[in-house]
Amino acid sequence: PGNARLIQEELREIAPARIALLHVPGMAEAERAVREESPDAVLLDLSLRDGHGLGNISRMLHAAPAVPLVVLTGLDDEQLAVQAVHQGAQDYLVKGQVTGPLLVRALRYAIERKRVEEGLKREEAQRQTEAFREQFLGILGHDLRNPLQAISGNAGLLLRYGGLTEPQRKAVSRISISADRMARMINDLLDFTRARLGGGYPVSRARMSVHDVLRQVVEELEVAHPRRRFELSLSGNAWGDWDADRIAQASSDVVGNAV
Repeated sequence: PGNARLIQEELREIAPARIALLHVPGMAEAERAVREESPDAVLLDLSLRDGHGLGNISRMLHAAPAVPLVVLTGLDDEQLAVQAVHQGAQDYLVKGQVTGPLLVRALRYAIERKRVEEGLKREEAQRQTEAFREQFLGILGHDLRNPLQAISGNAGLLLRYGGLTEPQRKAVSRISISADRMARMINDLLDFTRARLGGGYPVSRARMSVHDVLRQVVEELEVAHPRRRFELSLSGNAWGDWDADRIAQASSDVVGNAV
C-alpha cells in the first residue's frame, strides 16, 4: 500500500499526464479488474499476498493477454528482469529507482510496443490464413481436374460412337459443354491462386486471328444460354500474337456476366 501511494503521488506531480490509477492489493482482484475495466496498461508487483514471482506475469497475461504489462518490484536483478521480459512483460522497473517521468515513459512505451506486437501477430495470422486458403484452392483445383476429364472424355466418346438418339445426343452434348466450362473455371481458379502465390499469370502467345476465338466463344455461349440472342460484329485485321485461351477467358467472362 505504501508503494501504491508513493506512485500515485509521483503521477500527480506530472501535469501533462492524465492518468487514472486503479490500485488493488492482490492477484485475484487484479485478474478480475483487468477483465472488467480493460485498462490501458498494468503495473504489476511480483510480491503480493496471493501471488509471488514470475508466476504473477503468466496469471496476468492469461487474464488479459492484449494488455501491456510493466513489472515493478523491489528486486534489482538483471537476470530476473530478462526472464520477466521473456515471459511477456514489456518492461521491468525497480521501485527505489522509479520517478514519475520514468514511470510514465515506461508505460507509454509499453503500450506502444504491445500495440505493435499485437499488430504483427494479426498480420502473421492473416498471412497464414491466406497461404492456407490459396494452397487449398490449388489442391482443390488439381483434384477436380481428373474426374472432370473423365466426364468430358466419356461424353466425347458417346457423341462419336454411342449411336445415340437425338434427345440423348443433346443431353450428352450438354454434359460435355458443362464439363468443359467447369474445367475452364478450375483453370481460372488455378491461375488466380498461382498469381496470388507469386507465380505470375502465364501467357502463351501464338499467331492467330482473334475473330476465330470470338466466334467460338459466342457459339459456346449460345449453347449454354439457348434463350438468349447474341450478335457478333467483326471488322478489321484481327491477326496477331495472341493467347487464345486468355482471349476466350476474358471475352467469355465479360459476355457471360452480361447475360
